[in-house]
Amino acid sequence: MIADISAFDSAADLLDYPAPERLAASRAAADRALDAFPDCAGALEPLRTLLRTGRTEELQESYCEAFDNTADRALEVGWHAFGENYARGSFLVFMREHLRALGELWLKDAMAATNAATACGYVLGAELRACGVDFSFTPVLD
Repeated sequence: MIADISAFDSAADLLDYPAPERLAASRAAADRALDAFPDCAGALEPLRTLLRTGRTEELQESYCEAFDNTADRALEVGWHAFGENYARGSFLVFMREHLRALGELWLKDAMAATNAATACGYVLGAELRACGVDFSFTPVLD
């Protein structure tokens, strides 16, 4: 069974930086993701426990250790493709412009936007793979 799109949104919400004002939303997202993806309980349950019991500072430190401290685990796809250089900034500007265009298309024709985003995802995945980047999920483009 394929999960409802809102389940993927919940899982994506877990990748947001754990700011104090987002903790309640992150806890709820962990609950929804665990309900939607029971096969992932082994990975999601420790995160849910940390979200419920951890201090904000502890959560933020864990986030930085997981994603921000090294380019090979960064959530920003630009790091994987370009590292720390000017080309990364240009790439992110390019991506944001095109993602904005997809958002505008969504307001006019949701199915066309969905098809266009799917096609972009396939192309992006193929291009990253061709560069030697094994990035198995691309909804997080920051």
